[in-house]
Amino acid sequence: MARDDRLSPAPSPVGRPQGEGLDALTEGQLLKLLVDHINDGIIVMDRGARILWTNAGFSRQTGWSAEEARGRRPQEFLMPQEVRPSQAEIDQFDFDMVPEDFEDFQIVQNMRKDGGRYWVQLAFSQADLQEGVRVICAARDISGQVAAQDALAAAKAELEHSVNSDVLTGLANRRRLGEVLAEALEGAAARDGQVALFHVDLDKFKEVNDTHGHAAGDAILVHAAEAMTRSTREQDLVARVGGDEFVIVMPTAPTPQELAELARRIIHEVTRPLPWEEVELQCGASIGIAVSDPGLLDGEELIQQADFALYDVKQKGRGSYASYDQALADKHLEKKRMAEDLRRTVGEGGLHFHFQPVLSLATQEIIGVETLARWMHPTRGLIAPAEFIAMAEDNGLLTDLDMSAMQACAEALAELRGRGFHRIGASFNASSQTLATGGLLDRLKWTAERLELPHERLWVEVLETVVFGGDAAETDLAREIEGLVAAGFPTLLDDFGVGYAGLSHLAQLHVTGIKIDRSLVRTLSIDPTSAAIVHSIVRLTEELGLTVTAEGVEDASSAAMLAAMGCERAQGFGIARPMPLPQLIEWLDQFDPDMLFRDDEGSEEIMDVA
Repeated sequence: MARDDRLSPAPSPVGRPQGEGLDALTEGQLLKLLVDHINDGIIVMDRGARILWTNAGFSRQTGWSAEEARGRRPQEFLMPQEVRPSQAEIDQFDFDMVPEDFEDFQIVQNMRKDGGRYWVQLAFSQADLQEGVRVICAARDISGQVAAQDALAAAKAELEHSVNSDVLTGLANRRRLGEVLAEALEGAAARDGQVALFHVDLDKFKEVNDTHGHAAGDAILVHAAEAMTRSTREQDLVARVGGDEFVIVMPTAPTPQELAELARRIIHEVTRPLPWEEVELQCGASIGIAVSDPGLLDGEELIQQADFALYDVKQKGRGSYASYDQALADKHLEKKRMAEDLRRTVGEGGLHFHFQPVLSLATQEIIGVETLARWMHPTRGLIAPAEFIAMAEDNGLLTDLDMSAMQACAEALAELRGRGFHRIGASFNASSQTLATGGLLDRLKWTAERLELPHERLWVEVLETVVFGGDAAETDLAREIEGLVAAGFPTLLDDFGVGYAGLSHLAQLHVTGIKIDRSLVRTLSIDPTSAAIVHSIVRLTEELGLTVTAEGVEDASSAAMLAAMGCERAQGFGIARPMPLPQLIEWLDQFDPDMLFRDDEGSEEIMDVA
């Protein structure tokens, strides 16, 4: 072969001796050094992809020697069997037929001689020589990069899953629900279709939680999640949006009959008993159904419609389902109007407050009053407290309502003290929302200082179920109560003895007194069990140094029994009904113990609600 002057060594620089380092190599030797030691595999092929030459890097990469590879096509032994073309396709291959191979990198999976898989990045180039067209392929092993990318993709998918999923059940969370619902409504609007939505609430879940503990509650939630997933279609989304609340989105709404059947199936599956630690757990389900109107794009509106249908089910006894229809829509609209009226009334200070006296059974003196909110609607008249307080809770107005009650309580107490009633205290009710904000104590201190009120005459009443309702904020609420007590504001546990194991709670909470629920007091004289329970409560509170007030006292015999048991205070229609402050002052001026228990106008069902 003729010598090519282009491969001759370049003249040595003056003063640098030959034979040292790279300068001692010819260009041909240097090229061979690089080709043999580069990590990339290099293959020289003819136009039909038959291998003519490979470098050492190719052998290190594939396990095949240059002799074993020469004359073969890469497709025949480097491509994994499951993606390998047929022999006829390999024999017909021609690089001229696939010019795109020379335009960009290719990433493919190859197979080593020992069967191991690895990823390579291929780059092709073409040279026209006297002997014919030669194709040069550079193959770089990128298995490490691919593995890192796979790991990154897996981590990203896991992060995406955790961001969009409920940790306990694995269902979609509220964030993912919002995304899917928005997409479903947009898709339905584009095709003139409808989206269906279920709002599912577990019945008796709190009882399971309180009786068997949070682990049992978690088991029920997982059981319910699996039941809903099992009952729905693959295209539907099941999401957990709250403690025991779930939402199911059906991007393509089934027929009304199919929706009803699905609701019945979910209720049946959720209600199945769940074996758990040698007991059977069981809860039910109530479902509100809503189907989008054509063109609806507001997911929150659809959820509200299903929620209102669910509310209707709960009002009628739970364990069933209801669809949002025109009748419910009319009720919903009225409820929204009422909620807006309440918001405006609370904001403008338009609520009225009545005050119900508290009697000392030992001295027959009036020693306190309870502040009770009243709402006189301009068109509907007097709204029952139970109704508007639930409405306030649903619309985030409880704290505003509580603060209004606290202000009315303090101002009434200041007025009473100004009239000479210095021994009377006044109480108001604080909700869990107000306690959770943590601002009640400071507001109460500031109000007491401004009106020059002694702390011991301002009483705070808290529902027992507020503090011990299984809520995650129990500790924070208890801490807020302890702060009130430490600041000298007597704090009473209201409605004591119903719904929860009340006696055990007294060991966990630093309150100054309790108010026995009226449901126990009303049957005191006719039910020995109620009498025994009340007697035990009174005796225990006496030992603990707590004040005790009996609510719902309507007759002299009940008052006498309570006094004999050692109960200190009584409150109820038999003593006095709630009344506006001017009427209360007039009543106090004329108060005579002989006036007590002469009112036979009925019970306290409607009015005596804080």
